[in-house]
Amino acid sequence: MTSTNRLDLIPQQLWLTVNPDRTIATLNFQLEKNRNAISTAVAAELSALSEALAGDNNQHPAIEFLEKEKLMVLALRSGCKGVFLSGGNLYDLATLSAEEGELFTNQMRRFTDLLRSSPFVTVALLNGISAGGGAEIALATDLRLSISNNVQIQFAQTHWGVPAGWGMMSDLSRKSIFGSERRRGIAMAAQEGLDLEGLCLRQLIDARFENNDSPEDAAVAWLEAFVERLSRCPEPLRKSLIVDRPLLPADKLPDFDKNLFEQFWLKTVHRARIQEYLEMRTKKKKDS
Repeated sequence: MTSTNRLDLIPQQLWLTVNPDRTIATLNFQLEKNRNAISTAVAAELSALSEALAGDNNQHPAIEFLEKEKLMVLALRSGCKGVFLSGGNLYDLATLSAEEGELFTNQMRRFTDLLRSSPFVTVALLNGISAGGGAEIALATDLRLSISNNVQIQFAQTHWGVPAGWGMMSDLSRKSIFGSERRRGIAMAAQEGLDLEGLCLRQLIDARFENNDSPEDAAVAWLEAFVERLSRCPEPLRKSLIVDRPLLPADKLPDFDKNLFEQFWLKTVHRARIQEYLEMRTKKKKDS
Protein backbone atom coordinates (compact mmCIF):
# COMPACT_ATOMS: atom_id res chain seq x y z
CA MET A 1 0.00 0.00 0.00
CA THR A 2 1.04 3.59 -0.49
CA SER A 3 2.09 5.77 2.43
CA THR A 4 -1.32 7.48 2.43
CA ASN A 5 -2.86 4.11 3.28
CA ARG A 6 -0.56 3.46 6.22
CA LEU A 7 -0.41 4.91 9.72
CA ASP A 8 2.59 3.96 11.86
CA LEU A 9 1.83 3.49 15.55
CA ILE A 10 5.33 2.19 16.31
CA PRO A 11 7.53 2.42 13.19
CA GLN A 12 8.41 -0.97 11.70
CA GLN A 13 6.62 -2.78 14.55
CA LEU A 14 2.96 -1.81 14.69
CA TRP A 15 0.95 -0.02 12.02
CA LEU A 16 -2.49 0.33 10.46
CA THR A 17 -3.34 -0.03 6.79
CA VAL A 18 -6.68 0.47 5.04
CA ASN A 19 -8.24 -0.66 1.79
CA PRO A 20 -9.18 2.05 -0.74
CA ASP A 21 -12.75 2.58 0.50
CA ARG A 22 -11.65 2.34 4.16
CA THR A 23 -14.16 -0.37 5.05
CA ILE A 24 -11.38 -2.80 6.05
CA ALA A 25 -8.48 -1.83 8.30
CA THR A 26 -5.56 -4.10 9.12
CA LEU A 27 -3.55 -3.86 12.32
CA ASN A 28 -0.10 -5.19 11.46
CA PHE A 29 2.22 -6.70 14.08
CA GLN A 30 5.89 -7.21 13.23
CA LEU A 31 7.70 -7.72 16.52
CA GLU A 32 10.09 -10.29 15.10
CA LYS A 33 12.89 -9.76 17.62
CA ASN A 34 10.78 -11.51 20.26
CA ARG A 35 8.40 -13.57 18.07
CA ASN A 36 5.56 -11.07 18.28
CA ALA A 37 5.59 -10.82 22.06
CA ILE A 38 3.76 -7.74 23.37
CA SER A 39 6.08 -5.13 24.87
CA THR A 40 4.98 -2.38 27.25
CA ALA A 41 5.27 0.14 24.39
CA VAL A 42 3.02 -1.98 22.16
CA ALA A 43 0.50 -2.48 24.98
CA ALA A 44 0.31 1.29 25.49
CA GLU A 45 -0.28 1.86 21.77
CA LEU A 46 -2.95 -0.85 21.59
CA SER A 47 -4.69 0.68 24.59
CA ALA A 48 -4.61 4.16 23.06
CA LEU A 49 -5.96 2.81 19.77
CA SER A 50 -8.73 0.98 21.66
CA GLU A 51 -9.73 4.17 23.46
CA ALA A 52 -9.88 6.02 20.15
CA LEU A 53 -11.98 3.40 18.40
CA ALA A 54 -14.29 3.16 21.41
CA GLY A 55 -14.89 6.92 21.15
CA ASP A 56 -12.92 7.90 24.28
CA ASN A 57 -10.09 9.78 22.52
CA ASN A 58 -11.02 11.81 19.46
CA GLN A 59 -7.51 13.27 19.17
CA HIS A 60 -5.85 9.98 18.20
CA PRO A 61 -4.50 10.06 14.61
CA ALA A 62 -6.32 6.80 13.83
CA ILE A 63 -9.69 8.60 13.98
CA GLU A 64 -9.09 10.65 10.85
CA PHE A 65 -7.00 7.95 9.17
CA LEU A 66 -9.61 5.20 9.50
CA GLU A 67 -12.72 7.32 8.87
CA LYS A 68 -14.37 5.30 11.62
CA GLU A 69 -17.91 5.74 10.35
CA LYS A 70 -16.97 3.68 7.26
CA LEU A 71 -15.07 0.92 9.08
CA MET A 72 -16.71 -2.51 8.97
CA VAL A 73 -13.78 -4.88 9.60
CA LEU A 74 -10.61 -4.67 11.68
CA ALA A 75 -8.22 -7.49 10.77
CA LEU A 76 -5.19 -8.48 12.84
CA ARG A 77 -2.19 -9.61 10.80
CA SER A 78 1.26 -10.88 11.74
CA GLY A 79 4.42 -10.18 9.75
CA CYS A 80 6.35 -12.68 11.88
CA LYS A 81 6.68 -15.99 10.04
CA GLY A 82 5.04 -18.92 11.83
CA VAL A 83 3.78 -16.85 14.77
CA PHE A 84 0.53 -14.93 15.04
CA LEU A 85 1.04 -13.40 18.49
CA SER A 86 2.76 -14.36 21.72
CA GLY A 87 1.97 -13.13 25.22
CA GLY A 88 3.72 -10.41 27.15
CA ASN A 89 7.37 -9.72 26.33
CA LEU A 90 9.20 -11.44 29.18
CA TYR A 91 12.19 -9.09 28.97
CA ASP A 92 9.82 -6.21 29.72
CA LEU A 93 7.73 -8.07 32.29
CA ALA A 94 10.78 -9.03 34.32
CA THR A 95 11.48 -5.36 35.04
CA LEU A 96 7.94 -4.24 35.95
CA SER A 97 6.74 -3.34 39.42
CA ALA A 98 3.36 -4.68 40.60
CA GLU A 99 1.73 -1.34 39.71
CA GLU A 100 3.32 -1.28 36.27
CA GLY A 101 2.25 -4.88 35.73
CA GLU A 102 -1.33 -4.00 36.60
CA LEU A 103 -1.25 -1.13 34.11
CA PHE A 104 0.10 -3.45 31.39
CA THR A 105 -2.67 -5.98 32.06
CA ASN A 106 -5.38 -3.33 32.04
CA GLN A 107 -4.09 -1.97 28.73
CA MET A 108 -4.27 -5.41 27.14
CA ARG A 109 -7.72 -6.06 28.58
CA ARG A 110 -8.86 -2.79 27.03
CA PHE A 111 -7.63 -4.06 23.65
CA THR A 112 -9.28 -7.48 23.91
CA ASP A 113 -12.49 -5.83 25.14
CA LEU A 114 -12.45 -3.75 21.95
CA LEU A 115 -12.06 -6.90 19.86
CA ARG A 116 -15.07 -8.48 21.56
CA SER A 117 -17.49 -5.56 21.61
CA SER A 118 -16.60 -3.13 18.82
CA PRO A 119 -19.25 -1.94 16.33
CA PHE A 120 -17.11 -3.41 13.53
CA VAL A 121 -16.23 -7.06 12.97
CA THR A 122 -12.80 -8.15 14.23
CA VAL A 123 -10.81 -10.84 12.43
CA ALA A 124 -7.59 -12.73 13.16
CA LEU A 125 -5.55 -13.83 10.12
CA LEU A 126 -3.88 -16.82 11.76
CA ASN A 127 -0.53 -17.62 10.18
CA GLY A 128 0.95 -19.86 12.90
CA ILE A 129 1.15 -20.19 16.66
CA SER A 130 -0.86 -18.05 19.09
CA ALA A 131 0.61 -18.56 22.54
CA GLY A 132 -0.24 -17.23 26.00
CA GLY A 133 -1.71 -13.75 25.66
CA GLY A 134 -1.63 -14.20 21.88
CA ALA A 135 -4.14 -17.02 22.31
CA GLU A 136 -6.37 -14.63 24.23
CA ILE A 137 -6.19 -12.05 21.43
CA ALA A 138 -6.97 -14.67 18.78
CA LEU A 139 -9.97 -15.93 20.74
CA ALA A 140 -11.27 -12.41 21.42
CA THR A 141 -11.85 -11.70 17.71
CA ASP A 142 -15.20 -12.36 16.06
CA LEU A 143 -13.75 -14.43 13.21
CA ARG A 144 -10.57 -16.46 12.74
CA LEU A 145 -9.22 -17.24 9.26
CA SER A 146 -6.53 -19.88 8.75
CA ILE A 147 -3.73 -18.94 6.32
CA SER A 148 -1.20 -21.56 7.46
CA ASN A 149 -1.12 -25.31 8.06
CA ASN A 150 0.71 -24.60 11.32
CA VAL A 151 -2.11 -22.70 13.05
CA GLN A 152 -2.14 -23.48 16.77
CA ILE A 153 -3.54 -21.94 19.92
CA GLN A 154 -1.48 -22.76 23.01
CA PHE A 155 -2.55 -22.11 26.60
CA ALA A 156 0.90 -21.48 28.04
CA GLN A 157 -0.09 -19.21 30.93
CA THR A 158 -0.06 -21.77 33.70
CA HIS A 159 3.45 -22.85 32.71
CA TRP A 160 4.49 -19.40 33.94
CA GLY A 161 2.45 -19.68 37.13
CA VAL A 162 -0.54 -17.47 36.20
CA PRO A 163 -4.04 -17.99 34.73
CA ALA A 164 -5.32 -16.15 31.67
CA GLY A 165 -5.54 -12.45 32.44
CA TRP A 166 -6.65 -10.66 29.28
CA GLY A 167 -10.21 -12.02 29.20
CA MET A 168 -9.75 -15.50 27.73
CA MET A 169 -11.69 -17.28 30.48
CA SER A 170 -14.86 -15.50 29.40
CA ASP A 171 -14.05 -16.28 25.76
CA LEU A 172 -13.65 -19.97 26.55
CA SER A 173 -17.16 -19.93 27.96
CA ARG A 174 -18.60 -17.77 25.19
CA LYS A 175 -17.13 -19.87 22.40
CA SER A 176 -17.92 -23.19 24.17
CA ILE A 177 -14.42 -24.56 23.65
CA PHE A 178 -14.51 -26.93 26.58
CA GLY A 179 -18.02 -26.66 27.95
CA SER A 180 -18.18 -26.54 31.73
CA GLU A 181 -16.20 -24.30 34.07
CA ARG A 182 -14.40 -27.36 35.45
CA ARG A 183 -13.34 -28.57 32.00
CA ARG A 184 -12.05 -25.10 31.18
CA GLY A 185 -9.95 -25.15 34.32
CA ILE A 186 -8.58 -28.60 33.51
CA ALA A 187 -7.66 -27.50 29.98
CA MET A 188 -5.90 -24.40 31.29
CA ALA A 189 -4.02 -26.24 34.05
CA ALA A 190 -2.87 -28.92 31.61
CA GLN A 191 -1.69 -26.25 29.15
CA GLU A 192 -3.75 -27.90 26.47
CA GLY A 193 -3.13 -26.61 22.99
CA LEU A 194 -5.34 -26.82 19.92
CA ASP A 195 -3.93 -27.46 16.47
CA LEU A 196 -5.77 -26.51 13.28
CA GLU A 197 -7.90 -29.65 13.22
CA GLY A 198 -8.79 -29.22 16.89
CA LEU A 199 -9.76 -25.61 16.29
CA CYS A 200 -11.94 -26.61 13.34
CA LEU A 201 -13.55 -29.42 15.37
CA ARG A 202 -14.57 -26.84 17.99
CA GLN A 203 -15.80 -24.49 15.24
CA LEU A 204 -13.20 -21.86 16.08
CA ILE A 205 -11.94 -21.43 12.50
CA ASP A 206 -14.42 -19.60 10.30
CA ALA A 207 -12.70 -20.00 6.93
CA ARG A 208 -9.59 -21.83 5.69
CA PHE A 209 -7.14 -20.64 3.04
CA GLU A 210 -3.93 -22.41 4.05
CA ASN A 211 -3.91 -24.58 0.92
CA ASN A 212 -4.36 -21.72 -1.55
CA ASP A 213 -1.42 -20.65 -3.69
CA SER A 214 -1.49 -17.28 -1.93
CA PRO A 215 -3.33 -17.84 1.39
CA GLU A 216 -3.25 -14.24 2.62
CA ASP A 217 -4.49 -12.83 -0.71
CA ALA A 218 -7.30 -15.39 -0.69
CA ALA A 219 -8.25 -14.42 2.86
CA VAL A 220 -8.31 -10.72 1.94
CA ALA A 221 -10.52 -11.47 -1.08
CA TRP A 222 -12.87 -13.37 1.24
CA LEU A 223 -12.97 -10.38 3.60
CA GLU A 224 -13.74 -8.00 0.74
CA ALA A 225 -16.67 -10.19 -0.35
CA PHE A 226 -17.77 -10.44 3.29
CA VAL A 227 -17.81 -6.64 3.62
CA GLU A 228 -19.80 -6.34 0.39
CA ARG A 229 -22.47 -8.62 1.86
CA LEU A 230 -22.33 -6.88 5.24
CA SER A 231 -22.85 -3.48 3.63
CA ARG A 232 -26.21 -4.62 2.28
CA CYS A 233 -27.52 -4.81 5.84
CA PRO A 234 -29.01 -1.47 6.99
CA GLU A 235 -26.78 0.16 9.59
CA PRO A 236 -29.32 0.15 12.49
CA LEU A 237 -30.01 -3.55 11.99
CA ARG A 238 -26.31 -4.32 11.61
CA LYS A 239 -25.56 -2.56 14.91
CA SER A 240 -28.38 -4.38 16.69
CA LEU A 241 -27.20 -7.80 15.52
CA ILE A 242 -23.45 -7.32 15.93
CA VAL A 243 -23.14 -4.98 18.90
CA ASP A 244 -26.31 -5.04 21.01
CA ARG A 245 -27.46 -8.65 20.86
CA PRO A 246 -24.23 -10.38 22.04
CA LEU A 247 -24.13 -8.23 25.20
CA LEU A 248 -27.45 -9.56 26.47
CA PRO A 249 -27.80 -12.50 28.87
CA ALA A 250 -29.45 -15.60 27.42
CA ASP A 251 -32.75 -15.06 29.26
CA LYS A 252 -33.16 -11.64 27.62
CA LEU A 253 -32.60 -12.80 24.04
CA PRO A 254 -36.14 -14.05 23.20
CA ASP A 255 -37.70 -10.65 23.99
CA PHE A 256 -34.82 -8.86 22.22
CA ASP A 257 -35.31 -10.95 19.08
CA LYS A 258 -39.08 -10.41 19.09
CA ASN A 259 -38.79 -6.65 19.56
CA LEU A 260 -36.01 -6.35 16.99
CA PHE A 261 -38.03 -8.26 14.40
CA GLU A 262 -41.06 -6.05 14.96
CA GLN A 263 -38.86 -2.95 14.66
CA PHE A 264 -37.81 -3.84 11.09
CA TRP A 265 -40.59 -6.15 9.79
CA LEU A 266 -42.45 -4.53 6.86
CA LYS A 267 -40.84 -1.20 7.58
CA THR A 268 -39.20 1.06 4.95
CA VAL A 269 -36.11 -0.97 4.06
CA HIS A 270 -37.91 -4.32 4.18
CA ARG A 271 -40.67 -3.09 1.87
CA ALA A 272 -38.10 -1.59 -0.53
CA ARG A 273 -36.18 -4.88 -0.69
CA ILE A 274 -39.42 -6.80 -1.32
CA GLN A 275 -40.28 -4.42 -4.15
CA GLU A 276 -36.79 -4.75 -5.65
CA TYR A 277 -37.12 -8.54 -5.61
CA LEU A 278 -40.56 -8.54 -7.20
CA GLU A 279 -39.40 -6.17 -9.94
CA MET A 280 -36.38 -8.37 -10.61
CA ARG A 281 -38.61 -11.46 -10.85
CA THR A 282 -41.00 -9.65 -13.22
CA LYS A 283 -38.10 -8.57 -15.44
CA LYS A 284 -36.72 -12.14 -15.54
CA LYS A 285 -40.09 -13.49 -16.62
CA LYS A 286 -40.36 -10.90 -19.38
CA ASP A 287 -36.82 -11.60 -20.58
CA SER A 288 -37.44 -15.34 -20.68
